[in-house]
Amino acid sequence: MHSARQRQVMGELLCQVCAGPADQNDDDGTLWLLQDRRTDWPGWPQGMDVTEPPICVHCLPIAIRACPALRESHAAIRAFTAPIVGIRGTLYTPSPTGPVAAGVSVVDFDNPDIRWVLAHQLIRTLHQAVVLN
Repeated sequence: MHSARQRQVMGELLCQVCAGPADQNDDDGTLWLLQDRRTDWPGWPQGMDVTEPPICVHCLPIAIRACPALRESHAAIRAFTAPIVGIRGTLYTPSPTGPVAAGVSVVDFDNPDIRWVLAHQLIRTLHQAVVLN
């Protein structure tokens, strides 16, 4: 996904496919469609950091058909809260000739290194998350 589009839809909780409002309500939270990684840790996806924006119900089948990773495995998730916690981007380090790229890094907003990161994506953390399928 294009960096500017990712930051816009993630920041405003818009659908990753159509950029309309993501499916959300006060009782169940926001709808997310992610690769199914339930075996990664007990309680998955609680506390999971995501760069994938949420989705609307109408675009669920479109996303599954269009994304090879989701065709392989996917999970629909409702997260009651998902605050923006940081960024993913290229970390630079100072040098005598100017900043030098040191690689891609994930940085929380309270990390002092954030001033050296060229952000590509916003990161949200899923809380009170429930797997629907």
